[in-house]
Amino acid sequence: MTDEKILARLVSFTSVVGQPNRAIVEWIASYAEGCGAHTAILNANI
Repeated sequence: MTDEKILARLVSFTSVVGQPNRAIVEWIASYAEGCGAHTAILNANI
């Protein structure tokens, strides 16, 4: 995935202060895992 496509995907998420952002957290974790990283999403107010 190109840098431009990654940025386009990231800015496509709704990101509002005080609102859940779990979708973006899950997408980033999935992308990182696809690159070989190990991730853990902590259950918090995300």
